[in-house]
Amino acid sequence: MNFGKLNKKYEVKILKEVKYLPHVFKVRNRYGEIIKVMTINKDFVNCEKKINELSNCFELKDGKLKETDDLYYIPQNPMFSLHSKKGLIKDKRYIKNAIISTLTNYELLNENLLITYNDQEIIAYNKFYKAQLYQFFVIYGSETIEIFEVPSPDPKLNLKYESLDRFKIHGHMIKFSNSVGNKAEVTTLYSIPGSAYLIYTIALTEITINFPNDRWAIHVLDPDKYYLLTYLENTEEKIQK
Repeated sequence: MNFGKLNKKYEVKILKEVKYLPHVFKVRNRYGEIIKVMTINKDFVNCEKKINELSNCFELKDGKLKETDDLYYIPQNPMFSLHSKKGLIKDKRYIKNAIISTLTNYELLNENLLITYNDQEIIAYNKFYKAQLYQFFVIYGSETIEIFEVPSPDPKLNLKYESLDRFKIHGHMIKFSNSVGNKAEVTTLYSIPGSAYLIYTIALTEITINFPNDRWAIHVLDPDKYYLLTYLENTEEKIQK
């Protein structure tokens, strides 16, 4: 039976062991939304198509440009950049032509590159790593907050933690209860969209989430583990704004 041609693309999860929490990665929440996460606020490029704006990204491979809206880890400076206040790209219809022409002039068309652009600038990176979609174990999920058990971050990142007994996220109060002063180590990560936090538990810890509508939830976190907590607005919160 022929159901016709399906053009929809699906993003698949990565099932593999990782030693450390990746510098950039993606998770999918219970509603299928993709959350891009960065452990620190540098060394990454977030590609996002903006309506009515001359800015986004391409991947160049085998001499062909493919538009991308992904997240990338960029471990070093760009290999090429071109800037003009007068404007390099003036019409959305000719973006690809302008970039191909520029790369050809600088003999870069045979390279594998990540290219970012706007109307005044074209930048090319030859070392880049696309953020993968990981399926971490889900500890807790609600309309707005989810908690995943994740690997430890790379010690080289030297993340700065705060010892907290509670913290607040957009009207949600997060509280900890344990045998070490009711505290856990918390650091802020960076996510698109929403907010993200990395939590380290020294001891067996009870986490309580108090929601703005007076609901609450309690879950137990194992000792000596790392947890990713993500927050996204739900539909009701968006309407209220």
